Amino acid sequence: MMEFLCIDIMNSDRVDWQNAENLRDMLDDQEWFDELLEKWQLEASFPIDTVSHHKLKSLRKQMYAIVSKLSNGDELQRNELHEVNTILEDMSMHVRMVYTNNEFTLAHSYSGNGWILFIWHVAKSFADMLCNYGTARIKVCDNQNCGWVFFDQSKNKSRRWCDDKVCGNIMKVRRFRSRKKIEEN
Repeated sequence: MMEFLCIDIMNSDRVDWQNAENLRDMLDDQEWFDELLEKWQLEASFPIDTVSHHKLKSLRKQMYAIVSKLSNGDELQRNELHEVNTILEDMSMHVRMVYTNNEFTLAHSYSGNGWILFIWHVAKSFADMLCNYGTARIKVCDNQNCGWVFFDQSKNKSRRWCDDKVCGNIMKVRRFRSRKKIEEN
């Protein structure tokens, strides 16, 4: 399964798929952040500073708006990438080859650390996803109560829901009940 850090961040504004009024922002949950940092093997110390927290929420909002627009087949304006590009430009990265135990590896060093570096990794993940995998497979769940972003790995790029067993099933049941109700009237 293809996973991207930026998708985890875009989906961090949680909505209860059964009741859209139950919202939970995971960017305010340190335990969720701990798991995310471990999953992506990144480091940042808590608590997250106010500026970084605001910047991360703003980046999430911009990435989601871009994905929503692309998912709807709308044209993207150049200025809509400004915030992502600014974050990418603010970090310098140096790469060098390391030779250990008869193997070569690449070592990366960055001009920043902590939350600034984490936010850069989110923006870089977003740029990598769009540049290397195209936009046809990046979608927003068709369940209007969900809205999660997902990477469609189906052969014909026809997947409509973030999870067929959850949102897909709910949407099929809703359509079935709607048809039954129309037939009864």
